[in-house]
Amino acid sequence: MPRSWIPYPAEFWEQIITLARAVRCVESLAREFEPCVATIHGWVKQADARMAIFEFIEARYNPARRHSALGYQSPIADEWRQIERLQSASV
Repeated sequence: MPRSWIPYPAEFWEQIITLARAVRCVESLAREFEPCVATIHGWVKQADARMAIFEFIEARYNPARRHSALGYQSPIADEWRQIERLQSASV
């Protein structure tokens, strides 16, 4: 079934999220622009989840911890090993 709607550009929903977080009433945003209230709330929740994941990875994740699934190497050492393997395969 073909889609009957054109997806909103990323810049548009980023601006709507910024406006929603800046104490603008979501209902007034929905009236002023086309997306419904539930869509705007979904965009804000998705942006909050992405920020929480980013903060966890940057602040709490231990990149030096060794993992058994990686052959008891740290994630950073495993990434470097994979990069070296890809570079040697492409040469």
